[in-house]
Amino acid sequence: ALEDSRQMLRDMEADGLLAKGTADVTAEHLGSFEGLAAEVKKTVLGQDAFVDSVVRAMRRPFVLGTERPAARNVILLCGGAGTGRHFALAETARIMAARGLLQSDKTAVVDLALYPNSGAEKLFLQDLYAALQSDAEVLAFDHYESCASNYLNMLATLAIDGTLPLTSRYVLQRGILVDVGTALAPGAIGELQAAGKYFVFFSNRDETALADKFGAGMVAALGDVCETTAYTREDLAALAAQQLNALAQKVTARLG
Repeated sequence: ALEDSRQMLRDMEADGLLAKGTADVTAEHLGSFEGLAAEVKKTVLGQDAFVDSVVRAMRRPFVLGTERPAARNVILLCGGAGTGRHFALAETARIMAARGLLQSDKTAVVDLALYPNSGAEKLFLQDLYAALQSDAEVLAFDHYESCASNYLNMLATLAIDGTLPLTSRYVLQRGILVDVGTALAPGAIGELQAAGKYFVFFSNRDETALADKFGAGMVAALGDVCETTAYTREDLAALAAQQLNALAQKVTARLG
């Protein structure tokens, strides 16, 4: 019966209904952070200290607690390009979901480089609203350095206060926000809420650069700053071996 149950879980994993690895989680690890960092390090190589800090950042609200509508935690992941920042977050979220610590292993990504000038406010609010309303409990914000300052101010308010009052009222029509001005329309949306989600900002630079763009209040709101380090030659060899092994398995499975 146990094996049948695990097979059902594996089938659900294959269909994308459960996070990959759910079927293999032992009973003692369900709902626990015990050994989670070590599990992430099996796939995220050469960044052990960074993985520890990311897991610590994800665990922090479980220890300290948060109250809605505040964000669960505001995190800065910084370091050089190609050092595994995005992959480490994705793997941490996947394993947390497999252990039942998150309801979904998905990450909603908002590319802030898409809003370089102040004339795209409706598009920005629509995309931000969609991310906040998605099943993902982790919101990732990329390229804040290329974003117009007025949108960064909105994000800072949302991250610091948990709510963002809107200058106009909006109604939802077929999943799209429609501006109705100041009209008191039924079900009108007058503010956005962080809704207990993780806010994760990616950058190649540290919190000093973040303060220059967002203001000192945003830095004060940061719960954790996690920074990758440059890979050693041994790390790169291990990464190459890992990718070569994955390619060999794929070739065997698909080409025999």
